Amino acid sequence: MYRQEAIPIVEAIDEGKIVRVPEDYARREGLPIIRRPVIRVVPAPQTEQTRAKERGLLRFEEFSKPLKHDTKTIESELAHNFHWIILKKRKERGVTRKQLAQSLAVDEYALKMLENGVVVGGNFVLVNKVEQFFNIDLRKDTGKPITPPAVEPAVQKENILADDASKAL
Repeated sequence: MYRQEAIPIVEAIDEGKIVRVPEDYARREGLPIIRRPVIRVVPAPQTEQTRAKERGLLRFEEFSKPLKHDTKTIESELAHNFHWIILKKRKERGVTRKQLAQSLAVDEYALKMLENGVVVGGNFVLVNKVEQFFNIDLRKDTGKPITPPAVEPAVQKENILADDASKAL
């Protein structure tokens, strides 16, 4: 078996023409060398996925896949439409998202994602802060009503009196 080694090829002038010859031949024959070989390391071609991951971008196919609904996610422990309840309570109080984020000392983006139904960070810290701020319970199966009814005692008395009067007739 012959052992093949990388023989550097150079461009040299031989009889008035530019030729590519092995470097040792050009030296032996005394040919003027025009250009020495440039050894380039060609990186492996990157795929589109690799480039996107390096930049931290997601491709369209990743968005079009159905979401993985893991049974152990935080969202599964919260009420079905917890994000609607948060949005409703915030608007009832007339508080902007920025003001709420500042008063809870959280990132406005995390609050926005929570109002869109995604718990950022995978913990209940933000959910607990929102529950305490609005005095609501966003959890499933806790036995408490999700939003406490806001019925004033004076209204209840009027309803009882109206019911008694209709029974008497």
